[in-house]
Amino acid sequence: MLARRVWRDRSLDAAGMVAKATSAAEFKMRVAGDGELQSSEFYRVRYSGALRQLQDAVFSEVYDDYFGQSSWITTADYDRFFSMLEVARASNVLDVASGWGAPALRLASRTGCSVVRIEINHEAVASATALAEQLDLAARVRFELRDADQPLSFPDGAFDAICCFAALHLFPEPLAALDAMARVLAPRGRLAILTSARAPLTPAPVGALIGAATGLRVFGREEITRALEERGFEDVRRRVSGLAQFVGARRTPA
Repeated sequence: MLARRVWRDRSLDAAGMVAKATSAAEFKMRVAGDGELQSSEFYRVRYSGALRQLQDAVFSEVYDDYFGQSSWITTADYDRFFSMLEVARASNVLDVASGWGAPALRLASRTGCSVVRIEINHEAVASATALAEQLDLAARVRFELRDADQPLSFPDGAFDAICCFAALHLFPEPLAALDAMARVLAPRGRLAILTSARAPLTPAPVGALIGAATGLRVFGREEITRALEERGFEDVRRRVSGLAQFVGARRTPA
């Protein structure tokens, strides 16, 4: 039974990444083909109620402790990821490009912190807002319609912690996004990122070809940690799980 569960978890790691890559590739090809498809259509399908119901049905069969996450990452791994943030009840957290918002709601529920969550898609924001009210978390979790690719319109040092779940590899300029997050993170605040990771035996050119074909960037194992160190972050930690990596770091004191 344990071997079967491990196999299923590893298969879901790959399947989830492939599904995201396939969606991005199809979207990219359709845009290239007719020049008329807008990103709103892609997100409308991605966050549709029908897809959410299908995801809930499939993931709840795979994970006994499924909480609504829209990725290939287990609940236990998400909880370990949350621990990288080192948040307390008084903490103010920014969740960047958070999709349906299930991880943000779980973080607030488990720690008592306040979360500002930004997302570009109307359907995702509406769904997450309704779920926050249903879970009686609306007072502590605020969902805002914003494009995370654009400069963050928050004051410098506004947040005690910042997280970005399974999204940085989809940003056109991921390093610029890291700069923006660093600016609004308070001194000694923690940053936690869940993103893609190239397999150990995968050559860099192969990762580049995958990115060119799908729009999904496959980061090298040292790429994110090195970028954070170059930006003055300390206590940089990393944990790799299949095709994903969890990276945490602390912003140096002012």
